[in-house]
Amino acid sequence: MQSRVRRLFRELAACGKDVDCVAIASSAPDPNFLYFLDLPDAVFENSL
Repeated sequence: MQSRVRRLFRELAACGKDVDCVAIASSAPDPNFLYFLDLPDAVFENSL
């Protein structure tokens, strides 16, 4: 998951997008669990 998020940030940066954090819904174990990647810390946390 973390490598996918990092790739997403690289792709957004390549497009000139300025992104501070991104939320990704997980399909398991709980679809309501969100992962947040905050730059530059790369900290994942439960949003609930």
